[in-house]
Amino acid sequence: MPVDADTSTGCEVTDFEGGDYDGRIALIQHGFCTFAQKAANAATAGAVAALIYNNIPGR
Repeated sequence: MPVDADTSTGCEVTDFEGGDYDGRIALIQHGFCTFAQKAANAATAGAVAALIYNNIPGR
């Protein structure tokens, strides 16, 4: 399954503009909004799943 990573927060639908998320897993950093909001925005962009990673070392 292809993964598409981005440095944005994923908190806005516009965070996914310009990416090719159709049929891919979106790799999104933790923080700034809810996981549900990130997943919904990724799905709107065409992602089949969202993987949210920790953005703070040691956690």
